[in-house]
Amino acid sequence: MEGAFFLGVMWAVWIWATFLLERDHPLRFPAALVALLLLIAFPHQAAVGRLDMSWALIVIMAAGYGYFGRFSKWALLVRLAGVFIVMTGYAGLLLFELYDQVWMFAWRTICYSLFLFILVHLLFRSKMDAVAAALTGTAQGEILYALVLAKWDFHITAGSAAYLDIAGLFLLYACGWHFIDTALNLISERAAKKEKPG
Repeated sequence: MEGAFFLGVMWAVWIWATFLLERDHPLRFPAALVALLLLIAFPHQAAVGRLDMSWALIVIMAAGYGYFGRFSKWALLVRLAGVFIVMTGYAGLLLFELYDQVWMFAWRTICYSLFLFILVHLLFRSKMDAVAAALTGTAQGEILYALVLAKWDFHITAGSAAYLDIAGLFLLYACGWHFIDTALNLISERAAKKEKPG
């Protein structure tokens, strides 16, 4: 069932943020709130003019805009440029998929989430910026793709369960990369301490 993977990831994020993070951790409340809102919004859709979109997509964009709203003018402009690159890259991939049938032979969820992971880590140094830009950019890319198709009277739901599975797998990649990076940093710090004389 499409979307089951995303729901599993969101349940894991909610449990981690609610029960495993320290009470004073700055990520605890936002992560738990966004994960819970996504779980609630998952089965619901809204119609905005000719565009059908999932409520989960609206929650993702609101969380992304809330995150980027904390930055000053120049820092915000740089991050929004990254979001624009992600949006156009993702929407371009979706449009390319319509014309090139070779994508039918690849597992779309893995390919798209891996492309997204590589792209945002080339654009951003901060892991949180990369995650926020990936989710916000792809959410906007979903809307752009749906609007382009609506011109030819093809109606799709922006932020469908298939898209949410891509977002969930991307989050798993990002968490796995964070844990590997942290472990390698700890190992290198311990190795450096052992090499110090006396």
